[in-house]
Amino acid sequence: MAIRRSQWWVIYATLVLGAGGIVGQVLLWRELLAIYQGNELFTGIVLANWLLAEAVGAYCFSKWPRAPSRTFPVFAVLLCLFAVYLPAAMVCTRLIRSWVSVALGQPIGPGFVLLSSLCVLAPVSFLHGALFPVTGRLYRDDAAGTSGAAVGALYVWESVGTLSGAVILVFYFLAGGHGFRLVACLWAVTMIVLVWRRGTLCYRSLTWRVITSGVVCILLVALLAGGDRLHTWSQDRQYAPYPVLGSASSPYGLWTILDSDGQYLFVVDGQPTYMTPVPDRVWVEEFAHLPLLLHERPLRVCVIGGGVGGLLYEILRHPVVEVIDYVELDPKLFELFDLFSTDLTDSELGDPRVRIHARDGRQFLQEPGPAYDVIWIGASEPDTLHANRYFTQEFFQALRRRVHADGLIVGSVPGSLMHASVDLQHLQSSVFASLQRAIGNLRVLPGDGRFLFMASPERDLAGATLDDLMQQLLSRGLAETVGMPWHMEQRLHSGWLGWFDAEYRDVPIRANRDLRPLALFHVLSYYQSVHAPWSAAIMRGLQRYAGIIFAAILLALLLIPWLLPQRRSRNPGVYFQVGSTGFAGMLLDLLVIFAFQSALGSVHVWIGMLMAVFMAGAALAAMVSTRWAQSHGARIGDGLRLSDIAMCGFCGLLPVFLLAAVYMASVTRAGAIVFFLSINFVAGGLTGMLFPLAAAWRGARGDDAGRTAGYLQTSDLVGGWTAGLVGATFMLPLWGVYGTCALLVVIKGLSLFTHKLYCNEDYNAERTDEEG
Repeated sequence: MAIRRSQWWVIYATLVLGAGGIVGQVLLWRELLAIYQGNELFTGIVLANWLLAEAVGAYCFSKWPRAPSRTFPVFAVLLCLFAVYLPAAMVCTRLIRSWVSVALGQPIGPGFVLLSSLCVLAPVSFLHGALFPVTGRLYRDDAAGTSGAAVGALYVWESVGTLSGAVILVFYFLAGGHGFRLVACLWAVTMIVLVWRRGTLCYRSLTWRVITSGVVCILLVALLAGGDRLHTWSQDRQYAPYPVLGSASSPYGLWTILDSDGQYLFVVDGQPTYMTPVPDRVWVEEFAHLPLLLHERPLRVCVIGGGVGGLLYEILRHPVVEVIDYVELDPKLFELFDLFSTDLTDSELGDPRVRIHARDGRQFLQEPGPAYDVIWIGASEPDTLHANRYFTQEFFQALRRRVHADGLIVGSVPGSLMHASVDLQHLQSSVFASLQRAIGNLRVLPGDGRFLFMASPERDLAGATLDDLMQQLLSRGLAETVGMPWHMEQRLHSGWLGWFDAEYRDVPIRANRDLRPLALFHVLSYYQSVHAPWSAAIMRGLQRYAGIIFAAILLALLLIPWLLPQRRSRNPGVYFQVGSTGFAGMLLDLLVIFAFQSALGSVHVWIGMLMAVFMAGAALAAMVSTRWAQSHGARIGDGLRLSDIAMCGFCGLLPVFLLAAVYMASVTRAGAIVFFLSINFVAGGLTGMLFPLAAAWRGARGDDAGRTAGYLQTSDLVGGWTAGLVGATFMLPLWGVYGTCALLVVIKGLSLFTHKLYCNEDYNAERTDEEG
């Protein structure tokens, strides 16, 4: 279909619409992540709520406005409201914590995430969804061809705009800018869309266009300055009553430094991480000295995160230690410690024995290098996907290759001496089972609040006594400077061994894996049992009856083809195909993002590019399928069938691809990144190829362009919302990649069956008429 001159403005507006959608989505996701303590598992819920409100907006405006003369005014109002509500939503996100009285560091549950993200995202995503069918009417008014072809072309241009916005986000986040500046630029681009539209007052005269463009530029400068002030004001309200001393944005997270009773409190993505200059001395001493005293000559040691602020200082007090390799992911952390330095951090980072490595700790240990006598895992609990990757069986196997046969691997998990709840037992059992399978000997030292664990390939840890540790303490000249004896006596008391064996004898043993993060699910359930028991009961029920739920979902899916109202809606199988493709596309995207996080580290750096290549695949496939539908109108049914078959096969092979990508990450990081991006590109292509074909099918039957765009996008987005909600809540952590992909294969197989049941007869008649 040839593009007319009058359509180029609509195409430009569609590009801005696509770019604005991805920019708003990612910026709000990043801000919400700071409220949800950086837990990437909630990404699916956030995206699901965005899609839900967007689907409602697309549906509500699929039939309105009816009069062509009112289309542009409605479009202008919706676009202006979108530009205004986006910064307002960002401010509201930062104020959520104070509105609902959630303390800094308090765990957040799925229920709170669902409700709060829906309230914040609903106005913005509703307006973005409403703009799609209205833009479809603008495009259809000047298009030469069927409404289905117009909607398919519109989908392609919006995908291209989404790709452009995602690429901009990558470079913007790498530059370290805050979101309000990008929102100001988006506002200026939005105003230009309205000013330069043919037929408006400003378009009639070149002078008016130049003047209005100048006014937009002046307003942009004012908005950039105002955006900085809005950023500072909202940040102060977000962390009240703690005074904000400074902040910084990095590709790995949002850093904020607070004043906590005279101490520096370092917060990343809303989660307190470091406090200086006075750490938790009792815990730091236990964590550092107990492993070092169990080893006769710990010459070379390694600390994977969490070393600054006490741990390094205590390790350095042992004169036998010669080298400490300290690994931290974010180099911004060391810049902040230079700006907010203390005597403690200066002595730690300035010691010549400390070698700083600003890189991913897991990748560091997977590369060839010297073996260590002691390795500390600084992450205290697998409460995020990034932290969980340091508690999986695959990571412990990598540690086994980098520690001496008599060396020690040290870490901690949440624990309680008063009451070992079911959730806490499952969490600890999952981590300890992974340790024993990967390393061998394990010794758990229970304590109030945290259980310290030590593992070794060959060293007998069960035979260690208090006398042995005291001899090491005296020989190293630390007996008078370390207040450890009574701490060690409590931790090493022989009664804890029997108590631990009795408490955990009947607990189910399920290892925590990269592609099945059970420990993350258990730690969330544990914290919900403390702060929201009703939510924990739901999560516990999901875990207990996971197999029954899986079977019930399959049974419900088997009944769907027979329950669709064939008489009341023409060919409802097309809508089920589009909805199931949206469901599969969302889950495929989440699977790749989560697997990327497990294999390569923080997804903050690459999430923009992952979304970009996904939309690039969708745009390219949509473009190809649009042109194919125009030239092979009678074979649209073959295209829809081929789309379902291809998606079904890809879902079946995805576990193999992800396992290969995870293995490649241990060999070459660059190759793994390219492989992950390629997988997401193919997933996007399989997701995007169906929509234009379905639009062409509905348009060939005389459906209105706005109605076609609204109904089909509603089906697509509702499917994506369902996948984001149930996928992030329990499917991915409980069923893992294998169970989730198996469900997707069943869903797309039923989609193909529904297509044959409802649409095959019409396609055959259509082909017969054309051939005749």
